[in-house]
Amino acid sequence: ESLSKKVKVEKNEVKEVKYLPLTEVELSSNMMANIKKSYFYKEDGKLNDFIVSLECVPQFIYMFLREVFGNSMSLKGYFAENLSPKIEIDDDGYIYELHTDLVNNAYNVPGVGYTVYEGKGKEVFKQLEELLDKGCFVLVQAVKQRVPFSSSFVSYDVVLENPELIHPFLVVGYDEKRLFYVDSPFSIKTESFIHLEGNKSIGVVDKKDMESAFDYTVRLIVLYPEALGKNESYDSAISTIKETITSYYKSPIINEENRKVIYGIEALEHFIDMCDKEVMRLDENSRKDIFKKFKDYFIWKINVVISARKILIYTLQEIAQDSGQELSFLIRVLEYSHDEWKNLNLYLNSRYLNKEFVLDKKYKRLFERIKEKELLMLEELKRFVEAI
Repeated sequence: ESLSKKVKVEKNEVKEVKYLPLTEVELSSNMMANIKKSYFYKEDGKLNDFIVSLECVPQFIYMFLREVFGNSMSLKGYFAENLSPKIEIDDDGYIYELHTDLVNNAYNVPGVGYTVYEGKGKEVFKQLEELLDKGCFVLVQAVKQRVPFSSSFVSYDVVLENPELIHPFLVVGYDEKRLFYVDSPFSIKTESFIHLEGNKSIGVVDKKDMESAFDYTVRLIVLYPEALGKNESYDSAISTIKETITSYYKSPIINEENRKVIYGIEALEHFIDMCDKEVMRLDENSRKDIFKKFKDYFIWKINVVISARKILIYTLQEIAQDSGQELSFLIRVLEYSHDEWKNLNLYLNSRYLNKEFVLDKKYKRLFERIKEKELLMLEELKRFVEAI
């Protein structure tokens, strides 16, 4: 039985938090060690800002590498992302997708190998438990619309035409009735989240509540360590920066879904054009994700762009610390770009709360400011690369 306690959130607001008492937990020694780790949080109880800036798969790969190599290796450079915005548009100009121009497959990180198993039902439960008994680091990909602790949960019996296995969570232990898991705090449905007493990183879910999700195909991804070179993190970061510079001026393409894909500066100019036309509404369902309003989908994707800048800032700080290079101005310029994208999200939220739902001309100046800062950022990135 889970217990609950009341936690003061704001001055006059109290939130009920459900937790499982430690006295009810009996696990093997390696699983007990797993549930004592902090994962998404630092020792002071605050979120690890670098980890939460990563996308879902890299979050767990970074945790795994940190666990294997500790502080003996600089790791952040492996996770630097291409900064160039990339949009997919429909024939009417509608912005179907916003992302960054990713350089690598999410699992293509040095120092990590992986083995993939697929199954469903009782078979996958059994295989998962066998892997955990061996001390494996196991990621699980299931249909998130059926996963009860997921913020994307719809219902236990929702039927999807094309179910996708994308977002992973980490399973760190099990007992007869429950799974003990780790997922991003921003991907969890807070009202149904039960955490382990004393560790808010560890979620607890009854196995019976996961049966519906496991009735679909489930993917188990087991990570294992590989050798790392001393300067590979630095080289990886430099390569990504070079890719970023190139991506900002890439020519548009037509993808396999017959949508036009636009990159970098041209993508920002398309945003400006759509603001002039005033045809996109934030209160309509997203064409990309029918379970989300366009506003929610758009904010999520803007956060991806923001996070890419934050990750590179952390990476450059690590490079400066390791090499003694003076990178403060470049970091400041990246912060300018980061802040302009963040201002866009804040403005979008504010307008939406005021029931102003159209992506209109009032947004135009924000995108123009973003473009100005992106051009400045590009110039400084070029100087940095040329000086190497």
